[in-house]
Amino acid sequence: MTGPELQHRVVVVGLGPGGEEFVSSQAREAIDAHPARFTLAPDHPAMSLVPDAAIIRQNSSDLQGIAQALLDAASVVGTGVLLAVPGSPLVQEPVVAFLLTHHRETTRVVPGLSFLDVLWPALGVDPFQGGTRVVEAGVVTSDLVGAGPLVITDLDPDGLKACAGLTGVPMNTDVAVVRRVGLPGESIEWTVWSELPKVGLVEGLSSLYVGAPELAFTPRSALREATSVQCRGAGLGFGLPDLAAAFADVEDELAEVREEPSAAEAGDLLFAAVQVARHLGVDPEEALRGAVQRFAGRLEYIVGCGADLRSAGKEDLKLLWTRAKAEVG
Repeated sequence: MTGPELQHRVVVVGLGPGGEEFVSSQAREAIDAHPARFTLAPDHPAMSLVPDAAIIRQNSSDLQGIAQALLDAASVVGTGVLLAVPGSPLVQEPVVAFLLTHHRETTRVVPGLSFLDVLWPALGVDPFQGGTRVVEAGVVTSDLVGAGPLVITDLDPDGLKACAGLTGVPMNTDVAVVRRVGLPGESIEWTVWSELPKVGLVEGLSSLYVGAPELAFTPRSALREATSVQCRGAGLGFGLPDLAAAFADVEDELAEVREEPSAAEAGDLLFAAVQVARHLGVDPEEALRGAVQRFAGRLEYIVGCGADLRSAGKEDLKLLWTRAKAEVG
């Protein structure tokens, strides 16, 4: 081998923000060309593309040691080594930053998608509008939160607690809790800063987006809009205190829509139902979608039974529906 192949002793590839579908053909070619492989992301969903990779544990206090270990391994094999990192190699990867700063001539970076590339369309946000910044949860401050649109990454329970405990952040600040963006189970929960202590489970694949939802260029559903405005109201002291109060509100609105069957009262009833979902920690959009899918599945099951529905009596229909619920869910 000659030229560039020998020059680049460490080749860094980004595995993207999710499954194998996010890994570029250029990255796949680099993986195949380098049998000596290392990874900083052993649990990444796309690591199946990087077999037999030795695991390197991130240690920000010994970046020089990690870099030297890679360079030494490259010298031993003679053909260079491959380092697989999550997301994009150029986004919040201190080992890669160290290699490019101190060993640029012998380091080649194969571009990859960052989780930010899938975060923006998921949020419906233009990152250039307002100058969105990115910071890790461990170093976020109230000044950063108050200075405009912000993505807070690497959010775990401790990071969420630290964010919620920041002083000087207006309690009605809009914030989206983003979980598993680009992966199965992705969810985005819009709320306000005062509600962060009530947010459910978060993990290392979670982040916060701080910024007004009005900046979004794609519309949110009315159900999620209702959740957002209810959270804002709660932050200002106009929310229901608990689940019992939410149930009582549904009963009040149900009585009102019976007395005045109008679009406005029907809307108030739906709005009250969202309060119940919020206090249960349930995304009303996902809950309603699940109900629609269950209903549609039962209908398909009943139609597939071949029964003569036009001539069926109420008891026959009831039995069919009961059977469909048991079979389909």
